[in-house]
This record gives sequence, C-alpha cells and structure tokens, in this order.
Amino acid sequence: PRIADAVVVRRADARWGEVPVVFIVPGEPGLTAAEILSTCRGRIADYKLPKDVRFIEEAQMPRSVQGKALRHALEAMLQGERAG
Repeated sequence: PRIADAVVVRRADARWGEVPVVFIVPGEPGLTAAEILSTCRGRIADYKLPKDVRFIEEAQMPRSVQGKALRHALEAMLQGERAG
C-alpha cells in the first residue's frame, strides 16, 4: 500500500478552535500531500479534511508498548513547532 500508517490529531487554530492534521508513514516513496488530500475529498466532509499533511518515518512515530500511535505525543510535536 502507498500508506503504511496514518494518524489524525488536532491542532489549535485561531479561527476554528481546532483543525485536523494527519501524520502519514509512507508505504512507498513519492507520495504527496496533494494525493492524500485528493483521495480524502469527496469521501469525508470538507470540515474534516486535514488542514496539514505531515510525512513521518516509521521510526519517528511515537508508539505505546502495545504499538499504538501516541496521539498526544504528535500533538505535542505540533505545539512545540508553534512555540519555537
């Protein structure tokens, strides 16, 4: 598959309060944010569309000991970018 893993988290937004951001672990090289958004359009409501697409390597994806993605850690990464 073109996508090995995907995790949607929230990011604070001045206008909307919160907006969705998706972290993608690509399954193969060459995948673009435009392709992700194009695939999402028409399948989910516009207000649910990710406002940002982030590509991340599998080794960088924070996970619990059970292997689940740690959404709060990804949200903290986004918060750190805004603060820095």
